[in-house]
Amino acid sequence: MAVYTPLLVEELAGLAQKFEVGSLLASSPVSGGIENTNYKLKTGSGEFIATLYERADLGQVSKILKITAQLGVLGLPVPAPRLCEGEPAVILRQKPASL
Repeated sequence: MAVYTPLLVEELAGLAQKFEVGSLLASSPVSGGIENTNYKLKTGSGEFIATLYERADLGQVSKILKITAQLGVLGLPVPAPRLCEGEPAVILRQKPASL
């Protein structure tokens, strides 16, 4: 995890609103990693990891996150993606993003 695309606090707050996880209280970039931009978000509903996918398109990301959600339903210990209007990813800065 790392930060390749710096995001503004307002953009992170908007992402929290889209995924209906409450108001953004704090955010911090997650360092390290090799491919995606990640931020830790603290909201009124808890803590989340926001990911901006640097190399994948929306269709690829949505497919992977839907599979991840199904694995969680089956009881495997995977992070459950949040949904925005029924979808696990949205576009932010022309890139897929998820919580």
